[in-house]
Amino acid sequence: MKHGVSTRALGLVLGIVALAGCGKEPTPVPGAGTQSAPPPGRQSMPPAGSQGMPPAGAQGMPGGMQSLPEGHPSIGAPSSSGPRALKPTGIGSEAELDKVAAPLKDPAVRARFEDGFRRCFTSDQASRDYMGAATAMNEILEKVPNFAPAYRVLAYAKLNTGDMQASTDLYRKAVDLDPNYGEAQYALAFMLTQMDPVEGRKHFEKAMQLGVPDERDLRTKFYPPGS
Repeated sequence: MKHGVSTRALGLVLGIVALAGCGKEPTPVPGAGTQSAPPPGRQSMPPAGSQGMPPAGAQGMPGGMQSLPEGHPSIGAPSSSGPRALKPTGIGSEAELDKVAAPLKDPAVRARFEDGFRRCFTSDQASRDYMGAATAMNEILEKVPNFAPAYRVLAYAKLNTGDMQASTDLYRKAVDLDPNYGEAQYALAFMLTQMDPVEGRKHFEKAMQLGVPDERDLRTKFYPPGS
């Protein structure tokens, strides 16, 4: 009987030791996976969630121009508590909206543009509606052809619905129409980081001259001085 008790006790001890061994591996933290280093001579794109990876269905460009997670530094606090509120300043902000919508004198046209802009850039990720934004911008362009901000918003919407080539072309159209539209210059610079970094640098430098904040840290990642 004593031998039988000792055997069961030994079994319990071995079981505890086995469990303790399994517990030595840390519990994975969602989103905190280890990233592999980029190949020599090639910069990695920003990780998912840092103005990050394209949504499901987006093709060809890791780190696409799309929405940021709540709490990202460049999101900032929304400037109001209403539906589809925007961050107060920076790219895709209330300040940008006020600036680019100013030339729209027709109240109905301006209201429609503002609706589409907010659908694209609202700080509330769950409220973003890229298809609705694209519809709004196409309506604006029927009424106000060659309105660069509509092409800029449409480009962002296209990227986030998976059409990178159309997005790049639309950003080009926006900067061709208005070379001083800094946010569009910056967006195009980001799009070209992998496709054509030489041209991308030109758009990046132009954006910096126009005072656009380097929210994606393109200077460090892709366009360092003297490179």
